[in-house]
Amino acid sequence: MPIADHHQTCHSSLIQLRPLLVESFDADRLRAKMEVLCANGKAAQWSADLSEGWMQGNPEQAGVLYVDGHTRVYNGSQSQLPRHYVARQKLCLRDTVDFWVNAMDGQPFFAINKAVDPGLIKVIEDDIVPRLLISFLAMTVGH
Repeated sequence: MPIADHHQTCHSSLIQLRPLLVESFDADRLRAKMEVLCANGKAAQWSADLSEGWMQGNPEQAGVLYVDGHTRVYNGSQSQLPRHYVARQKLCLRDTVDFWVNAMDGQPFFAINKAVDPGLIKVIEDDIVPRLLISFLAMTVGH
C-alpha cells in the first residue's frame, strides 16, 4: 500500500533527504524542493523510487530484511487519532505507528505509517510484502 500522506514520506527518514541536503544548504530552497516532491501525491512515488534504487544498488541486502514498529505519540489537536497504550509512558495516548523495513546493516528501505495499529503481522501481510513484490517485479522487468 503506498504511503498516502506526504508528511509520512517527507518526515519518515532523514536519510531520504541526504541527496537534497548535499545539493542545497539553503533552508528556503530545501523547503521549495520538498514542496515540489510532496505535491500532487508525488511523495509516495519518490519514496518508492528511492527504495527501489536502494534495493537495486544492494540486491544482496534486499534478500533479508528487518521489520520493526515504532510508536510516535501525537500531541497536536488537528486530528482525533485513537488512543493506544504507550509502554514507555504507561498511558493511553493518541499515537501513530511507523513500521520500518531495513536492510541487515540498518539502511532503511522504506517506512509505512498507520494511524490504527493492526499489528506487525497484519502490516507485513497487507502492506510490506505487496510493496516488496512490486519493487521486485520492477527490478526484474527493468533488467
